[in-house]
Amino acid sequence: MNYADQLQEIIVQEKPDQLLPFLQSLPAGNLEELRKKIKTLKKQLEKYIEIRIGNWGRKGTAGQTNVLQLAALGLLSKQDLFSSDYIVRLFNNHSQSDIWPYILEILKYRQEDWFTDCLKHHQQKNEWLIIDYQKLRELQMLGIIQHDKELFTKPMTYLLQIPWKDQQETQRDVYSLICQDDFLLKNDLLSIFEYETNLYWINHYYSKDRKQTLNWTGIFLRLVEENKINRQLILQKCLHGLKRDFNKNLLGWYKDLFNELKPTIGERITLQQGICELLHCTSTQPVNFAIEQIKHIYTHPDFDFTALSTGAESLLSRSDVRTATRTLLAIFEKSVKIRPSLAKQISLLVCNVFIIDDAIIHEKAAKLINQVGDRKDQALLEQLTLFSDQLSATARDLLQEFLPVTEEESSCIYEKQEDSIPQRITNQNKLQPINSWNDLLFQIGKVTSHLNTENLELLLDGLIRLQSAVPANFHEQVKPYLRKPEQMQWLYGMEGLINALISDWANQGKTHYVSQVNLNNTDRFLYIYQQRFEQVINKIHDKSTLPLLATPSHAPYWIAPEVLVDRMLAYQKHNTPIDYLDLAIAIARTSQEEKESALEKAEQLTGFYKELMLFFLGDTVAPTLSSKSSFLKPISDVMTKLMDKHSLRRPRKEDEQHILWAVAARTKNPSGKFDFLESTSWAAVPNVISPFALEWEMQHKNYSYKNWDKTIITIRYSVIHLQLPDKIYSPIGLLYSQHISKKEDLSYYYINEKDAELLFSLSPHYPEALYIQAIQAGTIRSELGEETERRIVSAVLRTLLSPDRPFQIASTLLLATGLLHAQNTTRGIASEVVVQAISDARLDTYLLGEMLGKLITGNYAPVQRLIGALTLVKDISALHDSALEQILESLIIQLEGAPPKNLKKLLELYLDICKKHRRRTTTTIKEKASVWQQNATLKPVAAKIAQLISEPTAA
Repeated sequence: MNYADQLQEIIVQEKPDQLLPFLQSLPAGNLEELRKKIKTLKKQLEKYIEIRIGNWGRKGTAGQTNVLQLAALGLLSKQDLFSSDYIVRLFNNHSQSDIWPYILEILKYRQEDWFTDCLKHHQQKNEWLIIDYQKLRELQMLGIIQHDKELFTKPMTYLLQIPWKDQQETQRDVYSLICQDDFLLKNDLLSIFEYETNLYWINHYYSKDRKQTLNWTGIFLRLVEENKINRQLILQKCLHGLKRDFNKNLLGWYKDLFNELKPTIGERITLQQGICELLHCTSTQPVNFAIEQIKHIYTHPDFDFTALSTGAESLLSRSDVRTATRTLLAIFEKSVKIRPSLAKQISLLVCNVFIIDDAIIHEKAAKLINQVGDRKDQALLEQLTLFSDQLSATARDLLQEFLPVTEEESSCIYEKQEDSIPQRITNQNKLQPINSWNDLLFQIGKVTSHLNTENLELLLDGLIRLQSAVPANFHEQVKPYLRKPEQMQWLYGMEGLINALISDWANQGKTHYVSQVNLNNTDRFLYIYQQRFEQVINKIHDKSTLPLLATPSHAPYWIAPEVLVDRMLAYQKHNTPIDYLDLAIAIARTSQEEKESALEKAEQLTGFYKELMLFFLGDTVAPTLSSKSSFLKPISDVMTKLMDKHSLRRPRKEDEQHILWAVAARTKNPSGKFDFLESTSWAAVPNVISPFALEWEMQHKNYSYKNWDKTIITIRYSVIHLQLPDKIYSPIGLLYSQHISKKEDLSYYYINEKDAELLFSLSPHYPEALYIQAIQAGTIRSELGEETERRIVSAVLRTLLSPDRPFQIASTLLLATGLLHAQNTTRGIASEVVVQAISDARLDTYLLGEMLGKLITGNYAPVQRLIGALTLVKDISALHDSALEQILESLIIQLEGAPPKNLKKLLELYLDICKKHRRRTTTTIKEKASVWQQNATLKPVAAKIAQLISEPTAA
């Protein structure tokens, strides 16, 4: 019997006493065979099996597992013990006292100097690993490990959870055990202020009815009371612990212990430096605690105001501790009365609060400066001038004597520029094609790790062009990017299409995975990518190096007109048929810039393609098309699935031409009306003859259910109702018409957030239909806030950051719902879009404000969400303030009925901008303000709005 078989026998027969003699009998040298045996047995013994019907468990017994872990402790390498869970299992079970002697035997046998680090590593890695403190001490005394404070601290805190030995025991005096342990008191006890632990919830129960308990707070209070530990030292340690970046529960324990000790005023004065240092903490809990302590001592003669001012400087500019800031301002106000000499210092210090966007804090600070500030203090005047743009309207009024004279009215007025779309075809954004096999291989890695339109399109182009550059052994080089054959049946969505494309290409036409990818419940545009990938594989199979017409020439997805015509001429020269879907996407991506040379070359095209491109790029009159074809007309829901599949098939030649005319016309003029398409089968399809005019309204709904106590609970909510046509099935080539129809199942709306940019790249000139899809997918209700919907909305909102993305009804409505979204992160993205769109002069501010007013009036979401989002737009520049004023003006005009909650803050934001830039308001808003003065909450701000100067005529 070899050594591996002997080891297996010891483990299987549960003979831990034979393990050490076995280890001692092993010859020096390679232990790899035994280590492999341990890992094999681990898999076998830990395998879950059905022990008896309906009862599952591990194949190995507890005894076999124990001996296996002991063997691992004795034989595995340092690397294996650091990376595996054997240590965790051996030391994480208090009930394993029966094998503890064998653990000690093996550890003495190995005598490894790294075992301390190994235990520490596993304790840091696994928060549930609880090593018995007494066992650690035993290991230390035997010289097996060294004392390490971090390693010993956590186990020490669990001393209070020593288990009951038997049912007769009614009490265990843990406190006496701790007091009698000099080593613990001197070396480990105070480490709980240095390292993060869970001591805040650890209790020891004195009685089995669990009513008499002892916790660590009680232990420290008793130790202090009996003078076994220095009281002042514990108070200092509590402050020290509060400075650490620990979880809030542990910080709360430090705070509570400090308060339980009930420090005197004198003790607090002694500790004032440490208390004031807490004002620098990033966590809010220590800051609020410090302010509470300072309230007790700031009037004391020995209070050091310098220590407070040092910490207060950073605190006053933080927006997450506003309550503490208000308290601190009150402390400053009283401090000046006690010590008038502090007036200058406090005045300068208080200016820091104007960084925070909080009207109440601004007003308090302005009142304080107005009371104690020196109007001739040049440093104070400079500080206030620096913050003048951030001051609230009330603060600005209070500080008029400190501020420079302002012009009567700001001349900076925001206006949307209809022709604000930037140049898309430049040398700076021209794409460089892949030119070598190494670059192609690298591009495959980029697409699989960071998918976007540019990376994907360059890969498709490279796969077609560089067929001759692919080496004979390329399959081995791309192997890391290939999935196993058994995984291919589970391919789904865009990620599945990418994996299928790479596999079909690597397998050189022997597989057809692309056509088998599951695209159920995905966006219909993914079927376009599926057909494009199949076209790439077919080109490679036919050894054709002609590029796809829709390959972008300029980042991120634009095609120069001349490039498109050159590609079409190449197809014509090689007598190669043009794929209508490829051309439809190419036209949708082609910019209407630098068309002169492209028009000249278009004259060399023949037949239909010449006529089409001269119309698309020039001023050629639209043609007269033949009578309606028989492809597909709008239909009822009967045979829905069949017709939906049929719409993905390639249409007849005449239908293909009609589709291309429709796509070319809408791309050329997104807002145009094209009567020449009346004779086609899709005249009634949205965005074919006329652009689809989205109409929407708010609807109120409710549903009821029975609660656990059989009471009826009714939930009321508001939804956006989009007025959309019934399902109309049109060929997939009609790119601008694919997402405009009623859909009952939300899964039908699904847009994967990772695919958003790819989808929008197929119709970049006029993507309104996709924004309708996104609204249906994620913002019909503001509380659809599940992670999937949030990611969809966030991803689609990011597409609006592009400076060439126009704003129309659907995109503006999506932005409005984003500003009211339940998730703060999504609202932040929406605010970023507003800021960027104002900078680019793309945003229709009055339309956005009108939509926001309609949503708020319809109880779509709380006003508070919008206030936070719009605040991020304020004070960026005079232009942004002007645009924000227009948004708020249009919003306020829309408000009807009872004032919504938090309307006061919205009105304060509007008033602040108007007063800051000396703006006039409208007669309509002044009339509303007069009505709102009847409301006690709104009266102060409404009265100030009513006093604003009106425009000559109502807006």
